[in-house]
Amino acid sequence: MEKILVTGDFVATMDRKRRVLREAAVYIEGDTIVDVGSSSELKSKYSPDLIVGGKKRLILPGFVNTHDHYEETLMRQSGDNRDLTSWVEQIINPCLTELNLSDISIGVKICVAEQLKSGITTVFNDTVSWLPRKLNKREVIEVIGKAAEEVGGVRLVQAIGGMDHEDLRERAELYHYDIQLAKDDCVNLIQKFNRPGSMTKIWTAATTAVFCTPEMYRTMKDVADQYHTGTYSHIAETIGETGVIKARTGKTEVQYFDSLGFLDEHTLLAHAIWIDETDIDRLKARSSKVTHQPICNCYLSDGVAPVPLMLRKGITVGLGMDDGGHTNEDYFNLMRMFTLIHKGVTTDPSSSSAEKALEMGTIDGARAIGMEDSIGSLEPGKKADITVINLERLTYAPHLRPIMALVYAGMESDVEMTILNGKIVVENGKLTSNVVESKLLAEAERAAAELVKRAGLKIKDESHLGWQYL
Repeated sequence: MEKILVTGDFVATMDRKRRVLREAAVYIEGDTIVDVGSSSELKSKYSPDLIVGGKKRLILPGFVNTHDHYEETLMRQSGDNRDLTSWVEQIINPCLTELNLSDISIGVKICVAEQLKSGITTVFNDTVSWLPRKLNKREVIEVIGKAAEEVGGVRLVQAIGGMDHEDLRERAELYHYDIQLAKDDCVNLIQKFNRPGSMTKIWTAATTAVFCTPEMYRTMKDVADQYHTGTYSHIAETIGETGVIKARTGKTEVQYFDSLGFLDEHTLLAHAIWIDETDIDRLKARSSKVTHQPICNCYLSDGVAPVPLMLRKGITVGLGMDDGGHTNEDYFNLMRMFTLIHKGVTTDPSSSSAEKALEMGTIDGARAIGMEDSIGSLEPGKKADITVINLERLTYAPHLRPIMALVYAGMESDVEMTILNGKIVVENGKLTSNVVESKLLAEAERAAAELVKRAGLKIKDESHLGWQYL
């Protein structure tokens, strides 16, 4: 059991008092945080095997990414200037038709490698819900876990579910997922992974109200309740989606989910853009959680979720990359986007803050996925998921308010070290695993080109302004 002392000029504990300690340290033994306090006191109190960090370093909990899609990593850069429907119909569906296990493995490696180098240690992954029916979902979970472990590992919550509504129409051949099969897969995987010490947890999912029947929602919630795990769905991501549900049920999506018994404190909802104050009050009454994806939502012109109002009402909101084919896994961009866009949309400078962004990226994100007792803050007894930021950069000068600089000016490249479950997985900004990044990049480039070709997409030279790529 390795004993590590992580020291820094600042330790942002994210504990209940939100203490930011100066000249402080975190002492860990094995996979657990043992003590947090003064560097000098901890150095004299313990005999660590290794001392890391140092001057001009900021120590944080590992970031919690509450929404992502590993299956779309190889589709990056392919969907700009498209709304959600066009992106799905023109890019996602053709690519998923051709997607294989090797593609998923390579995409996971690329994504997890970048996540670790960005200080992300926990991810809510909604890959399996969107896979074509030809792929065995249980097998895919194994592939994801193995690929992630090869680059260093990551703490995962995997959503298992699918789509079964008749409105799938021509998409049914690609996506349709029998309710009984969904239930069997969920139970099998929950029994296998949801145990003490596991780095993977299984949640159930009814993917989206447009393409899931009421029976799918009820079944997924029943399984989650029976096995004491969480459940999840996308909700109110686009105006069109809300219109379909209103016409079909006479209710808003929040009202509809509530009528199905789907909403409670163990429910996580992605997006929640087109909801009103009454919906927000209902979510608060049910103690449901929300994951906010400001970069993805702007990229696809979905809209901007009323997160400031949710926060004022006391709803727990985490931050999700929802990367897929959109941007990258730079968590600093995500926190910055949250703080800036809401100030602009509301014209209220107090509607968001750097401190709130960091809360959402750590302890609030952990609470959103039901893991606040084990991760999300630097406190004795919690898992040793730690990010070390190098403040010795021009962007952090003059070091008056490091948390402000972290959110408004920080970059993925500022992460000097990432510790996952007590293991150093990024050191001096580089992965400590045996993965050779240049080879991984070449592998991803080849796989993406082949996938796009098999899907029949002609996007390499696509221009929206008439540029000529010669």
